[in-house]
Amino acid sequence: MMNKPTVSGGELLEYIQDLHQAGWEGVPYQDREAILEYPQWVLVKARIQDLKAGSHHPPVATEYSKRKTNLPPIVVNDEGFILDGVHRYHAAKLRKQKMILAYVPSHSSGLR
Repeated sequence: MMNKPTVSGGELLEYIQDLHQAGWEGVPYQDREAILEYPQWVLVKARIQDLKAGSHHPPVATEYSKRKTNLPPIVVNDEGFILDGVHRYHAAKLRKQKMILAYVPSHSSGLR
């Protein structure tokens, strides 16, 4: 798992692809352009309540929430939409977490 404080779009895309191959999301990541659109990303603690997530498969989120490890960082765009990690986000909510580690574009000050 990568927890570097600052990464390039290419490094982040590699991190996402590695997570998907390791079984965290179960399907290949499809939206390369959304990641590569931003040249630099930073790791922050984001407030769960500030994030926007799409649909998810509840049994996957439940399984993730029961794992004894920390959830890998999610990826969020500058508007707070989750680009990768919707199941991890919902798992964090099930764990009653208030914060989650997230990679955000380096110019996004609103999510820090």
